[in-house]
This record gives sequence, structure tokens and C-alpha cells, in this order.
Amino acid sequence: MTRIQSFLEAMEQFGKIVEVFLNVADLLAFVWGPMKLLLQTASTFTDSFEALLKAYEQIGEQLPLLSEYDNLFRSNLHVKDSLVRMYIDILEFHHQALRFFRGSMWKSFFRSMWKDFDTKFGGILERLGRHRKYVESCADVAHFQQSRKDLLEFRKDNDVLHQQAQNDLSDLRTTNLTQHQSTQDDIARAHTDNLAQHRRTQEVMAQASVTHLAHHQKIQDDIGQAGDRNTAQHQDTHDGIARLEAMALTRFKTHELDMAVLKSTTHTTQMNSQKHASDLARMDANNAARHRAYADDMLRLSSKLDGMIAEEQRRKMETVKEWLAVGQQNSVLHASYRQVRLEHPNTAKWILKQEAVNNCGEPVLRSFSLATKMLRDYCMSFEKVFIIVDGLDECSQVERKQVLEALMTIVSQADTNEAGKLRLLVVSQDYVDIRRTLFGTGNTKISPKVVQISHEDNEDDILMYVKSWVEKIDVKYDLGKDVGEYLVNLTVANAKGMFLFAKLVVRNLYDQPTREMLLDAIRTANFPTKLKEAYQRILDRIKITSSAAEWTEATKLLGWMVCAKRRLTWKEMQVALSIDIEGQTIDTAKTFITQVISDIHEPSIECDLSVLCLQYLTFPCFDIFENDDENELQQLALQGYLALQDYAIATWFHHINAFVNSGKELLNESSDKNDRLQAIETALDDFMSKYSDEDWERGLVEECKDSCSTFRDLPLYENLVLIISHIYTFQKKGFEARHKISIRGLDEALQQNRKILEDLPTKLEKSKEKVKAANDLAAYSTFYDSERLYKCNRITCRYFAEGFKDKQSRKRHVNVHDRPFHCDVQDCLGQEGFAKENDLQKYDCHLVLRSFYR
Repeated sequence: MTRIQSFLEAMEQFGKIVEVFLNVADLLAFVWGPMKLLLQTASTFTDSFEALLKAYEQIGEQLPLLSEYDNLFRSNLHVKDSLVRMYIDILEFHHQALRFFRGSMWKSFFRSMWKDFDTKFGGILERLGRHRKYVESCADVAHFQQSRKDLLEFRKDNDVLHQQAQNDLSDLRTTNLTQHQSTQDDIARAHTDNLAQHRRTQEVMAQASVTHLAHHQKIQDDIGQAGDRNTAQHQDTHDGIARLEAMALTRFKTHELDMAVLKSTTHTTQMNSQKHASDLARMDANNAARHRAYADDMLRLSSKLDGMIAEEQRRKMETVKEWLAVGQQNSVLHASYRQVRLEHPNTAKWILKQEAVNNCGEPVLRSFSLATKMLRDYCMSFEKVFIIVDGLDECSQVERKQVLEALMTIVSQADTNEAGKLRLLVVSQDYVDIRRTLFGTGNTKISPKVVQISHEDNEDDILMYVKSWVEKIDVKYDLGKDVGEYLVNLTVANAKGMFLFAKLVVRNLYDQPTREMLLDAIRTANFPTKLKEAYQRILDRIKITSSAAEWTEATKLLGWMVCAKRRLTWKEMQVALSIDIEGQTIDTAKTFITQVISDIHEPSIECDLSVLCLQYLTFPCFDIFENDDENELQQLALQGYLALQDYAIATWFHHINAFVNSGKELLNESSDKNDRLQAIETALDDFMSKYSDEDWERGLVEECKDSCSTFRDLPLYENLVLIISHIYTFQKKGFEARHKISIRGLDEALQQNRKILEDLPTKLEKSKEKVKAANDLAAYSTFYDSERLYKCNRITCRYFAEGFKDKQSRKRHVNVHDRPFHCDVQDCLGQEGFAKENDLQKYDCHLVLRSFYR
């Protein structure tokens, strides 16, 4: 009690002041109640109780004893406002403290969590200190003003006394002069009257003269003494005023969603209920486009749900949304905690520190169990969490099972602590293995609810969309009311709930060249009934309206879009289609169509892309230039030769692997396989000759012979085995090796080319040939992103192609990858490294190890 005595006294006086001036008696109940609850909760754990007592002690030190300023509160509105702000800050402290001690996880992470709480608490203490200083300053000002008032009154009284003394002195002088004049008159009269008797009265006159002189001297002495007393009194008055003013000044200076989903009783009841029978729901849709739309609706619903709950039951809901990325291991768990970090950085910080994951960059999680543990800790830290997982059916069967089991384990643990704390919604197509995993966990506490989504649930939305487009078609081709209604009904009926189908159909009809072709397309016999047929109708229209050469180029381009290992930019597409492999030139004067096509023979496209990448990487722009030849490389850059280097360098080996894996389909299905095989044979030979510094023969792997066995009888077999062995050997070096360029000469060429691209804009801007420099800058912007020049050096990173605006940003990003600052403690998770030295200094490895292995 001694440590919080100052807080109790200050709050008691605060209550008395508020009761007097506001006539409110129970205002401090909002202080005493939370304080009692916090002390009772914290007393169960020694560290927390000590920390809480210290917090109250610090607050008490910042609160003034308000009874000393009673009169000040009566007259100063600004000081009253400070009382309000003090009360708000104390309520804010209790609000944050109650959130901190809510639940059961705070004991496990107390030290890490309290450090973050201490930051907020420090801000509250600073504000309370400012309020205290303000009240004291106002009191000093009031005291100063009162002192000045007293001083003015003192001066006024002193002036009155001074004037009275002056008047007395004047009267005294007047009296003395009168008496002196009278004496002179008497002497003159006596002298005139008794002149004759001068000699007889000589002695009498002498005696009278002596008496007069003595009397006169006495009067002069009295006048002098009176003047001296008045002067001294006046000087003392001025000295006193000066001292009061100096003291007062010194004292003053020292104190400075879809409607179908929204109407779903099952979902709104489950999400709205505080304690529901089931914490897990599954939504089945018969196609990916539909279940993705419903996942988005449920996300919006969960985000708005707080407004649907009764006021007395309002609680903050936390939403974790996830779209699965096919082929990315641990994508659900990784993306979930990444989102929590973005939306709740303060809450996530201490968990990240517990797991030795740097909070300023990408996480370094490679363990599924560790990712599961982190996501569990996140979910346990919030009052209520909704997790929506969409597209689970797009993952492999093994990944689906692993992810579902992990999520259901977390749901079960959360439900054990508090029923309804965590709600999980899985949106997918109805696969047997997903259903088996959901209902076969052996956990009787979890009983998933299944909602089947049919095409009727979003039929109204599709109807509105189709009507809007049919109106546009009617304006363009004058269909008439009956034909328009027929087209609307036919499209909606055949869509069967697939919005993508409706979109493809109506837009293709709108783009028909003539009215006759449109009417032929909407005949029942010709109208598509499946998604594949809708794509085929688009393909037919493009083929009819294109020349043979345009159709060939369009097919090539669309095939590349299907098989590309990452999204190709429009500039990369232009350059790729402009490459002349035989002449090793780039002709950018061509134009191409860019519609979407579905029936692409992927093995043929993979072969073409392999040839394209390999041959492109043998172009002169990948030679190592001497300093004197930089102008030649600069001219190649301005002609667009380097526009495709990021894609080709990062993906050439992916296309080679894909070509090998699809070899049987290529040999059995391709109509022009001989030409393609000849092209890739030449490309392999040219590529390996270009980079002959690599010891291709030494890296031969026997297993790769089996991988390439489809091509065993072909001339390209030996070189193909060698290059596949090179790819296999390099990737087997470990996780870090996968991010690097495997061919040294190609790596050096990339660094050389990137330096040219980084320096070229600045060089052109400083050029004295302004006209030529302006044309060169325009050419540069045609092929390259002139704003994001500085790119990451890891081929697996998205910023390998996208880049940054300045070198400093790139350096910070590369540090996130490299994590150059490491913890030296053996077996510490901090050995993964940190992007900044400051993060390493703040990292407490001993705390992390104790918590992690507890």
C-alpha cells in the first residue's frame, strides 16, 4: 500500500475537487473498480504484480495534490480542462492494462508483452506529467498575478503616505518662514522705535538676538531631520517593490457482401453467436470462380459483423483472410501471420520476437510446426478471430490434409480455452479428402457445418450484370426487346451460377464484327453451354477476324502467357515476340494481338520458350565488355536488347525442366515436333558453347539420364543430360543456392548490364547533346522502367524484376534476405539473422530460448 499511497491520495483529492465543481459523486468508481480488478489479477504472478505496483507508483508521482489549488479551479477554465485530461489518461491506462491482462496468454509472454505495454504507458506518464506542470504553472501565474496586485496596492498606499509627508513638510516650512518674517519685523520695529535708546538697551537687544538665533537653529534642525526621514522611507519602498518583482519573475520562470451470403442463417448465426455449437464451417461451391466470390462476401460480412451485434455484446472482431497460392509450401500459415503483422503490428511484435523472426522483414520460417505454433499464438492473443480459407481445393491432396489438420487443432485448442473464440470458414469444391479430414479428426468437440452453394444463390447478381451488357449490345446492333430478353434468359440459364461464363459470353457477343454474326452466335445451337465452349467462341472470333500471320503470332503470344513462369510485362512480351534468333536481332516495329486463348499445346510452348531463353542468353549483350566498349553495350540497351534479361535469366532452367517433363506429350502429340526438336538442339549447343567456362562434363548426374530417357535416341540427348545435371547439382547445394544464378559468366553479364541500365538515365540527363539525349531517354522508357532502376539480386524474389526507386531501398531489402547481423549464442533461433544491427541489439535471445523451450 505504501507504494501506491501517492496515487490513492491524489485520486482522493481529485474526487473531492470533481464532486465540488461538477456535483458528481461516483466518477471515481471507474478508477477504483479497474484498479481493484487489475491488482487482483496481477497478484497471481509475482512479476506482473511488481510491474503493476511500479506503474501506479509512477502515476502517483505525476499527479499533483489538487487540494492546494482549490481556488485556482474556481476561476480558471483551462485548469479545469487539465482535470478532464488527467481523468482521460488514467482511464486510458486502465483500458490498456485490462486488455493486457485479459485472457491467459499474458503469463507466458509477460516480459515481451510488457515491454510493448511500457511504450504506451510511457506516453501516458508523459501526458500526466505535462498536465501536472501545466497546473503548477497556472498556479504560479495566479500567484504572480496576486503578487502584482498586492504590489500595486502597496504602491498606492505608499504614494498616499509620501504625499502626506510632502504636505506636512510644506506646512512646516510655511510656518517657519512666517515666524522668521515676524521676528525680523519685530527687530526692525524695535530698532526703529528704540534707536534713540540704542545704547541704553544694547544689552537687552544683544540678549534678544542670541535667543532668536538659538530658536532659529532649532527650527532648521527640525526641518532637516523631517526631510531625511521621508527620503529614507521612500527609498525603502522602492527597494521592496524591486525585490518582490524579482522574486515573482524568478518563480514564474522556473516552471516551464453477396445477398445470398448475407441472408444465410447458418453463417450469420454462427458468426454472430458468442458461444455457438460449432466453430468450423465449410462452404461448398461447384467451381472456383463461385467459391472465390463467396469467400470475398464472407470476408466483408465478418469485417462488418461488429455492427450487427447488440450494444451490450459488442466486442472487437479480428479477421484473418487468406487466398491460397498453389505450390507454395505453408502458404496458409505464412500468409495468415503476415496479415496479422500488417493489421496488428504491436500485438504481433512480441510473438515474432519469441520465435526469433525479425519484425522488419520477411519471416524466415521453413518449419511447418513452427508456423503452426506461431499462428496458434496469434489466435490465442485476440479476443475473437475469424479465419477464412479460400481455394483449398487448388492445393495438392497432401497439402490440403496438412493445412486442415493444423487449423482444426488450433480451433480445438482455442475452443477449450474459450468457446467461440476462433471461427474457421473453409471455402472449396466438395472433394472427398477434404470432407474426410474435416469429419474424421476424432475430435468430438468440433462438428463442422456444411453449406452447399448452388447456382441459384447468385443468379440475381448475374442477371443484373447480363442485363447491363445486353443493353449495350442492343444500342450497338439494335436487337429489339424480344431478342434482348431471349439473350438475357439464355445467358443466365447457361451460366449456372458461373459469373466468369456470363462475362466471357456477353463481352464476346459485344465484340462481334457484324449484326449477322451476332444473330448467328446467339442461336441456341451455336450458343455455348460450358466454360470451355465460351473460350472456344472467343478463339473462333479472333481467328476469323485475323490474318494467318496475325493468328500465328497471337497463338504464340497466348501460349507464352499460359506457360510463363511468372507474369510477363507488356514490354517483355513485345521484345520476346520481336526476337530474331538466327540474326540475333530485335525488331520492335511489330504489332500483336493480346486476347486470351485456352487450347494451347503446353509441351510445344515449353519447348519454344526454352529455345527462346537459351538463344536470347547467347546474344552479344551478354558478352563481357571492356570499359572502352561500354558505348556499344549502351546502344544495345537503348535498342531493347536487355528488356527480357530478368525473365530469361530467372526462368530458363524452369522451362528446360518443364520441356523434359512433358517430353512424351511433345513427341506423341506435336505436329511439328521435328522442327522444334531441331531448334532446341541448336539452342542447347549454342548456349553451352557461349558459357563454356562451366565444366559441363564434370557435373554429370546418372539420375538425370533417366529423367531425359524420352529423348535417348535423339541427337540432343547428351547436351540435355548435361544441362539437366547442372540444374540438378546446383539446386541440391541448399536453400540459399536456389536464389543465385548458377552460371558465373551469366551472373557477371547481368551485373554489368544492370549497372549500365542504372547509370544510363543520369548520364543522358547530364549530356550536352540535349536533343539526342531526349530521344535516347524516350527510347529507354520504351523498354525499361525508368523509375525503378535498382533491382534485387535473388532470382526467386519478385523485386528481381520489379526493382526499387533508389539504392538505399534496395540495400534495406537485400539486408532482409541476407540478414547480416547474427546472434552468436549456440542453438539460438537468432542465428537466422536480422536485417538491422539495431534489431540484433534489441533482441533478447535468453528470453526467447526460455520461452520457446518451455
